[in-house]
Amino acid sequence: MQTAPIPLGPFSLFAPVGHGGMARVWRGTHRRSGAEVAVKVLDGGLSYDERFLDAFASEIRAVAGLDHPGVVLVFDHGVVPEAAAARSDGALAEGAPYLVMEYASGGTLLEHPPASWEALRTVLLAVLDALAHAHARGVVHRDIKGGNVLLCGGDDLRPGWKLSDFGLAIPVDGDAVDDIFAGSSVGTPPYMAPEQFSGTPRDFGPWTDLYALGCLTWLLTTGVTPFGSGTPAELGERHCQQPLPSFEPHLALPTGFRDWLDRMLRKDSWARFQSAAEAAHALRSLDDSRAPARREAPAALPASQSTVLMDRSAPRPVLPSAIAPQPRRAEVPFPADWRPPKARRDPIQLQGAGLGLLALRRTAVVGREGHRDRMWEALGRVVAGDGAEFVLLHGEPGQGKSRLAQWLCERAAERGVARSASAHWGPTRGAGEGLAGMLSRHLRLQGLDGLERTTRLSRHLERIDGDSADLLALVAVASPDDPAAQTVPPEQRFAALERLFEAETRRVPFVLWLDDLQHGPEGVALLEHLLARARPGGARLLIIGTTWTDALNRRDAVGGALRELLTFDRAGDLPVRPLSRTSQKRLLASLLSLEPSLEDEVHRKAEGNPLFAIQMLGDLAERGVLEPQRGGFGLVPGARASLPKDIHGLWQRRVERLVEPLGDDARGALEVAAALGQRVDPAEWR
Repeated sequence: MQTAPIPLGPFSLFAPVGHGGMARVWRGTHRRSGAEVAVKVLDGGLSYDERFLDAFASEIRAVAGLDHPGVVLVFDHGVVPEAAAARSDGALAEGAPYLVMEYASGGTLLEHPPASWEALRTVLLAVLDALAHAHARGVVHRDIKGGNVLLCGGDDLRPGWKLSDFGLAIPVDGDAVDDIFAGSSVGTPPYMAPEQFSGTPRDFGPWTDLYALGCLTWLLTTGVTPFGSGTPAELGERHCQQPLPSFEPHLALPTGFRDWLDRMLRKDSWARFQSAAEAAHALRSLDDSRAPARREAPAALPASQSTVLMDRSAPRPVLPSAIAPQPRRAEVPFPADWRPPKARRDPIQLQGAGLGLLALRRTAVVGREGHRDRMWEALGRVVAGDGAEFVLLHGEPGQGKSRLAQWLCERAAERGVARSASAHWGPTRGAGEGLAGMLSRHLRLQGLDGLERTTRLSRHLERIDGDSADLLALVAVASPDDPAAQTVPPEQRFAALERLFEAETRRVPFVLWLDDLQHGPEGVALLEHLLARARPGGARLLIIGTTWTDALNRRDAVGGALRELLTFDRAGDLPVRPLSRTSQKRLLASLLSLEPSLEDEVHRKAEGNPLFAIQMLGDLAERGVLEPQRGGFGLVPGARASLPKDIHGLWQRRVERLVEPLGDDARGALEVAAALGQRVDPAEWR
């Protein structure tokens, strides 16, 4: 057993405290502050397996982008250096990736099973709140179980329940439907939803994690998971085809609790709660009159089983022969204020740590409270049924217009009061852009051929009780380059989208984000169509547009149309100006703690432009000129900040640094890549 501390950056490792499916967890401390940490290190043998390296990287990306009291906090990541591997007597492999997190001294939920309805409700609401935060940012956990819910004690950095181990997390909001373990089923079989056994990544969503939480709830209230133990194939057959067994809890539970649990565990994902906030609202609404317990509490709960990787061979779930409409939602009440009920403190940073996470952190929204109030008030009117509204955010490049729009989409989803869809445009058209990209992301149509795309669209229209006559027009929206799509005029496509939004928003309101409208005349045309037909009782749609101020003032078709739209009663504009010095300091502090003189230099150069400030931090880190100092990260001896005068100069310098070692051909290849966009179609590339 390793006893001497192993230095790992600003941390010291002492001894392993746990082992999961692909990594070992060590207890450690931050040397300067003495704060206890947990360090997750990929097993040495798996460091040569691309899938597990990708899965570990995926976990780092997932948790680095989350900031919630109920999600385990991460401080840093890197790879094990030669010196640390040598000091570990073979316990650490050189080059193995590691992730540093807050330490949870209380152990897992299975070690502290709730002994009353009040205790059960507390832990369920804590997990649902953490899931709501993750889902709103496009992260589905895929491995909810008792061993992945940790308790931080009173002496830990942030006491309370924490959701951990995002090693199987999958993004569900991008321009591609990707799964590191494509072709296989992965998860912990007693908790896996039917779509995990037999589906594809495009079928995963918040409902997948809610099913797993339902299985965990069954265990916490009865002592066993709903379908017991067995081989993965046996459990797959039970989860997909067998009805739930009789429910015999050892706790006195509200009389409506079984109905709530049944909804969590429906085989048809559309029949479950569609968001964690909706499930939490239904849980809070249960009548507190108790049904008596039906059995004795078990002596102990079984330990969490290990995550497994298996061939995807389970049967499909048994679903109704006819497509049933989605159950009516118990609509979550709209909160008058977007701010959380309890003020969250600034993120905890450990001195000398965090440089490895800089590029992965999600930029916080600081200040701009008046803008957020105005957008939230507009969303409240839309939720109440007053009809569609439009808010235009405009300002100079880099001022945070898109981040504000993204914040509203995330906050509305987290509170369960609206879903969102987004369309983005650039100066040159690329895959995933425009209304086609918006519809493909919303309905997970990416990568499907024509027949598959049409079938999925048709099924969705049936689910939401939409107009089947709109099918061909919606196929044309999703496939604008298909020759058949050219026969469908734009007005017919816009009308089909309008009716789709109206059907969708009968169940839940929508935020429609149209980004960089200065490059998107089709987005402006859709806006004109929707606002001309907005009415009380119509589509509950808040449209957020972003554009440059100079584009709004231009004497061209897009500028003229935007100015005309702002004369509508249901439209308003919000200019986005430079951040105040106080807000910019908070923004940078949320990403990385800088030594005061370097922080001042970044502030002076940025002049309130948040994107420029963030990019300067990234440039300093990329150049390797930062090192930990007593007051935060500062310049290494002899280095100069050499900050550029504007963001365009910074981008140019980074491009030059990228292509210089690759030769002249790299510049031409980069120009082609820039024209094609972030997602590249192979045929277009050829």
